[in-house]
Amino acid sequence: MIKFFKNTGCKKYTLFAVFSLILIFTGCAKEEKLTSIDLPPTSLLSMREKWGVIASSHLRMRNSPDSQSEVVTTFWNRRGVVLEVLSQSPDKVFIEGYEDYWYQVSYDGLIGWVFGAYVELYGSREQALRAARETR
Repeated sequence: MIKFFKNTGCKKYTLFAVFSLILIFTGCAKEEKLTSIDLPPTSLLSMREKWGVIASSHLRMRNSPDSQSEVVTTFWNRRGVVLEVLSQSPDKVFIEGYEDYWYQVSYDGLIGWVFGAYVELYGSREQALRAARETR
Protein backbone atom coordinates (compact mmCIF):
# COMPACT_ATOMS: atom_id res chain seq x y z
CA MET A 1 0.00 0.00 0.00
CA ILE A 2 2.89 2.40 0.81
CA LYS A 3 4.39 1.54 -2.56
CA PHE A 4 1.12 2.67 -4.23
CA PHE A 5 1.21 6.12 -2.61
CA LYS A 6 4.88 6.60 -3.44
CA ASN A 7 4.21 5.81 -7.10
CA THR A 8 1.16 8.08 -7.16
CA GLY A 9 3.14 11.01 -5.76
CA CYS A 10 5.87 10.48 -8.28
CA LYS A 11 3.32 10.38 -11.08
CA LYS A 12 1.82 13.67 -9.84
CA TYR A 13 5.21 15.40 -9.92
CA THR A 14 6.04 13.95 -13.31
CA LEU A 15 2.74 15.14 -14.78
CA PHE A 16 3.24 18.54 -13.19
CA ALA A 17 6.73 18.84 -14.65
CA VAL A 18 5.60 17.79 -18.15
CA PHE A 19 2.66 20.19 -18.04
CA SER A 20 4.94 23.03 -16.87
CA LEU A 21 7.39 22.39 -19.69
CA ILE A 22 4.59 22.43 -22.25
CA LEU A 23 3.37 25.77 -20.91
CA ILE A 24 6.86 27.23 -20.91
CA PHE A 25 7.58 26.31 -24.53
CA THR A 26 4.16 27.07 -26.00
CA GLY A 27 2.77 29.83 -23.81
CA CYS A 28 5.74 32.13 -23.59
CA ALA A 29 6.30 32.77 -27.27
CA LYS A 30 6.84 36.42 -28.13
CA GLU A 31 3.93 38.08 -29.82
CA GLU A 32 4.67 39.81 -33.09
CA LYS A 33 3.53 43.41 -33.10
CA LEU A 34 1.25 44.41 -35.95
CA THR A 35 2.79 47.41 -37.68
CA SER A 36 0.31 48.08 -40.48
CA ILE A 37 -2.93 46.82 -41.91
CA ASP A 38 -3.39 46.71 -45.66
CA LEU A 39 -7.07 46.96 -46.56
CA PRO A 40 -8.40 46.44 -50.06
CA PRO A 41 -9.68 49.62 -51.73
CA THR A 42 -13.43 50.08 -51.40
CA SER A 43 -15.68 52.90 -52.40
CA LEU A 44 -16.40 53.77 -48.78
CA LEU A 45 -12.77 53.73 -47.61
CA SER A 46 -11.44 55.67 -50.60
CA MET A 47 -14.17 58.32 -50.51
CA ARG A 48 -12.92 61.64 -49.14
CA GLU A 49 -16.10 63.65 -49.43
CA LYS A 50 -18.43 63.11 -46.51
CA TRP A 51 -20.97 65.88 -47.08
CA GLY A 52 -23.07 66.99 -50.00
CA VAL A 53 -25.13 70.05 -50.88
CA ILE A 54 -28.13 69.74 -53.18
CA ALA A 55 -27.32 71.67 -56.37
CA SER A 56 -30.61 71.04 -58.20
CA SER A 57 -34.10 72.50 -57.88
CA HIS A 58 -35.41 68.98 -57.31
CA LEU A 59 -33.67 65.78 -56.32
CA ARG A 60 -35.06 62.30 -55.77
CA MET A 61 -33.71 60.14 -52.96
CA ARG A 62 -34.14 56.48 -53.94
CA ASN A 63 -34.09 53.13 -52.12
CA SER A 64 -31.19 51.80 -54.19
CA PRO A 65 -28.62 53.23 -56.63
CA ASP A 66 -30.84 52.90 -59.69
CA SER A 67 -32.96 55.49 -61.50
CA GLN A 68 -35.87 53.01 -61.61
CA SER A 69 -35.74 52.33 -57.86
CA GLU A 70 -38.56 53.41 -55.52
CA VAL A 71 -38.40 57.08 -54.44
CA VAL A 72 -37.90 57.61 -50.69
CA THR A 73 -38.51 61.36 -50.90
CA THR A 74 -38.16 64.25 -53.33
CA PHE A 75 -36.37 67.47 -52.43
CA TRP A 76 -38.46 70.13 -54.25
CA ASN A 77 -36.92 73.61 -54.24
CA ARG A 78 -34.44 72.45 -51.60
CA ARG A 79 -31.31 73.66 -53.33
CA GLY A 80 -28.60 74.20 -50.69
CA VAL A 81 -29.75 71.47 -48.29
CA VAL A 82 -26.82 69.63 -46.65
CA LEU A 83 -26.73 65.82 -46.84
CA GLU A 84 -24.39 63.47 -45.01
CA VAL A 85 -22.71 61.13 -47.51
CA LEU A 86 -22.48 57.55 -46.19
CA SER A 87 -21.09 55.64 -49.18
CA GLN A 88 -20.62 55.67 -52.93
CA SER A 89 -21.56 53.19 -55.64
CA PRO A 90 -18.59 51.27 -57.05
CA ASP A 91 -19.06 52.44 -60.66
CA LYS A 92 -20.09 55.61 -62.46
CA VAL A 93 -23.27 55.52 -64.55
CA PHE A 94 -24.80 57.72 -67.28
CA ILE A 95 -28.13 59.37 -66.46
CA GLU A 96 -29.72 62.22 -68.44
CA GLY A 97 -26.40 63.01 -70.14
CA TYR A 98 -24.37 63.07 -66.92
CA GLU A 99 -21.79 60.53 -65.77
CA ASP A 100 -21.41 60.23 -62.01
CA TYR A 101 -21.64 57.94 -58.99
CA TRP A 102 -24.66 57.26 -56.85
CA TYR A 103 -24.21 58.36 -53.23
CA GLN A 104 -25.94 56.89 -50.23
CA VAL A 105 -26.94 59.84 -48.05
CA SER A 106 -28.65 60.58 -44.79
CA TYR A 107 -30.98 63.52 -44.21
CA ASP A 108 -33.36 64.15 -41.33
CA GLY A 109 -33.57 60.46 -40.38
CA LEU A 110 -33.99 59.25 -43.97
CA ILE A 111 -31.37 57.15 -45.75
CA GLY A 112 -31.35 56.70 -49.50
CA TRP A 113 -29.40 57.13 -52.74
CA VAL A 114 -28.99 60.28 -54.84
CA PHE A 115 -27.30 60.73 -58.21
CA GLY A 116 -24.02 62.65 -57.85
CA ALA A 117 -24.53 65.00 -60.78
CA TYR A 118 -27.10 66.89 -58.69
CA VAL A 119 -25.03 67.13 -55.50
CA GLU A 120 -21.86 69.12 -54.78
CA LEU A 121 -19.48 67.20 -52.50
CA TYR A 122 -17.36 68.58 -49.65
CA GLY A 123 -14.78 67.11 -47.30
CA SER A 124 -16.19 68.61 -44.11
CA ARG A 125 -19.54 69.62 -42.69
CA GLU A 126 -18.30 73.19 -42.21
CA GLN A 127 -17.40 73.48 -45.91
CA ALA A 128 -20.81 72.09 -46.88
CA LEU A 129 -22.65 74.51 -44.57
CA ARG A 130 -20.66 77.46 -45.96
CA ALA A 131 -21.48 76.39 -49.53
CA ALA A 132 -25.14 75.86 -48.60
CA ARG A 133 -25.39 79.44 -47.28
CA GLU A 134 -23.90 80.77 -50.52
CA THR A 135 -26.20 78.57 -52.64
CA ARG A 136 -29.48 79.70 -51.09
